[in-house]
Amino acid sequence: RVPKVDYKQFQAPDLCRDDECDDEVMLRGLDERIARLPAERRARGVVVFMHQMGSHGPAYFKRSPPAFKKFLPECTSSALQQCDQQQVVNAYDNTIVHTDHVLATAIDWLKSREAQWAPALVYLSDHGESLGENNLYLHGLPYAIAPDAQKHVPWIFWLSAIAGGLAMVIVESRLSSRAFGREIEMDLLSDIARVLLVALGVFAVLRIYDLFHRGALALAFQPTYEAG
Repeated sequence: RVPKVDYKQFQAPDLCRDDECDDEVMLRGLDERIARLPAERRARGVVVFMHQMGSHGPAYFKRSPPAFKKFLPECTSSALQQCDQQQVVNAYDNTIVHTDHVLATAIDWLKSREAQWAPALVYLSDHGESLGENNLYLHGLPYAIAPDAQKHVPWIFWLSAIAGGLAMVIVESRLSSRAFGREIEMDLLSDIARVLLVALGVFAVLRIYDLFHRGALALAFQPTYEAG
């Protein structure tokens, strides 16, 4: 397990201002922190959890650096009711522009390490957000009466070609061993299977959580588009 790191520990003046850091600061020094883990633990696979500032309100305007403010004018107050609704939406949409950049940066970081690992990324939010519709803001209403804007959340799953290929290697090895009458190379395949098990286990847990959060857990056992 990578020890917990608070953004305040980083010395990154290019990414930190006013006692707050941009989300990509979480990638700073990550290689070094992973390298400090015991070798046998790294060999079993590493799972890193990152908790973004992302689109946390009500101060949406603080969640996007100037270069990512594509929607203007934006609300620059935490008192959202005092802003025009479109300005609130603009401020929130700017946070999404920045999150898109953060995810792209994280994926590029993972791609650059495919020679070492079989990387994957799962991204999801724990709640949606109301932006002034029907005079509702933020989130927190009981699920039964909350509007869809507070209940629908994004889900992004990125899997490298290396990680996707692990399962194919196992299947193809089995077929090849039978076709050519050779002993299957279990030492190699067992290492591959362990990495694959971690990746699929994380995905399965988060997928079940997503269905539960949407009140659609029963769909897990139905071959439908909604379950997918």
